[in-house]
Amino acid sequence: MLGLDLEGVCRGFVGRIYTSFNPVRVVDGVLTYGGRVVFVGSSRDVESLCNVLGCELVDLGSYTALPGFIDSHIHLLDVGEVLNSLDLRGVKSIEEFKSLLKEFSKSLGGWVIVRGFDHELLSSGRMLSRYDLDEVVPDKPVVAIRVCGHLGVLNSKALEVLRLLNEGKVDLSSGVVVEDVLDRVLERVRYEMSLDEFEKLLVDAQNHLMRFGVTSVGLISTTVSDKLLLALLSLQRKKTLKIRVRMYMSYKTFKSLGLLTKVLSSLGNEWLRVVGVKFFADGSLGARTALLSKPYSDDPLTSGVEVMSRDELTQALRDVVGLGFQPAVHAIGDKALDNVLEAANTVGLVGPNSFRVEHASVIRDDQLELITKLRPGIAIQPHFILTDWWVVKRVGLERVRFLYRFKTLLNLNLVIGLSTDAPVEPVDPWETIYAAVTRGCLDSIELCRYSEDEKLTLTEALHLYTTGSARLLRDYEVGSLEVGMLADIVVVDRDPFKASDPKELRKVSTVKVFIGSEEVF
Repeated sequence: MLGLDLEGVCRGFVGRIYTSFNPVRVVDGVLTYGGRVVFVGSSRDVESLCNVLGCELVDLGSYTALPGFIDSHIHLLDVGEVLNSLDLRGVKSIEEFKSLLKEFSKSLGGWVIVRGFDHELLSSGRMLSRYDLDEVVPDKPVVAIRVCGHLGVLNSKALEVLRLLNEGKVDLSSGVVVEDVLDRVLERVRYEMSLDEFEKLLVDAQNHLMRFGVTSVGLISTTVSDKLLLALLSLQRKKTLKIRVRMYMSYKTFKSLGLLTKVLSSLGNEWLRVVGVKFFADGSLGARTALLSKPYSDDPLTSGVEVMSRDELTQALRDVVGLGFQPAVHAIGDKALDNVLEAANTVGLVGPNSFRVEHASVIRDDQLELITKLRPGIAIQPHFILTDWWVVKRVGLERVRFLYRFKTLLNLNLVIGLSTDAPVEPVDPWETIYAAVTRGCLDSIELCRYSEDEKLTLTEALHLYTTGSARLLRDYEVGSLEVGMLADIVVVDRDPFKASDPKELRKVSTVKVFIGSEEVF
């Protein structure tokens, strides 16, 4: 052994290692130093180098190593909130909801925030109301947020505290709020929180993500982005920030930063960067606020909500791109997508570095030409297919083939990133991959009957969850384990390509996680 004074962590990995998925490359040796991959080759060569340099050797044995997963669209603060709150996923009745809410609220002295209910699952077949909440928690302000994050129900105390009893956008008979009004509610609650509370939620969220092999995220911030950024900077200074964060701040925060916006996109490092600004063109299919070009099939009185008009989007895009930021525009409905594409075309934006579209859940055939011309990056969420099992009735059979057109987009050679939109969907990448490759066909999801050809292959899904997501985030140092790349590695208990049944993908578990070659899980 040379006994070199190596200041950085030197670590070798031997075993079955996938360094990339497009092309698929498998090796049995990788050497890392100073947080980066410095050698890729045979296990014999890596073992020899480790002996000479005095590096730690990680023998994978029967396990398999992959590049770390990159979730290109996630709400990190919200994930932390759910981990410290009551998660209502899977609740099947209003009575069950009331029972859970009553018990959870007992230990809280102030705001009661719960999340994850889906009224489509409730046996009564109706939406929750303020009176359901009042019945069990009359004396504390309560906000119950639908799983999609675009609709909330407030009890009477919350309406009173927030002075929303005379707000025209609030349905007082139900206490239901949507889109910008819900954002204002959450903004009020979050600004009352301390920076320490923010930091705890973020650390809890990152620890949860690392358990599943997620090493980088595109953090989408819709409220209090200024406070969120301060918390992230504090964590980085304390060296407590372990995952890599590429942040998209809200347009409201962007407009409030003044002179700082002229330099912010040029700052940052491999751990934390502000890369873009988030806009909303519409809402969600679950809340019937996604903007469609024709009325909803199960509610002909509405076509959704236009959160920002085409003209407003055009001006907003102009505001941010000149300062080096990447706009990330939420557009679920096809009419919202029209507005985004036409605004981008007016401004002259071309390519994924210029702008990205979030979700693009409903895409008509006639929109593909402009998509091909503008080549936006697109963040997709395959697990929506399993959660939105009711989606066919929303859009009807005439439009069903326009839903979640993953393969169509991939065939256009666009930059596409996989994501969870967590806490909307589970953070586990293998759940997302399972949804991408099966498209609900093994779970009796009606959509499968009409669009099985939009399935992704396992290779495609893994590429989009690594290199694809990295490129969507304008990051060229993560996403693969080739020489020079940051050494973000996840070790799993089996080779996913050897699964005899797609259902086995849901059983893949994380054994170890290394970020910058440092073992974090």
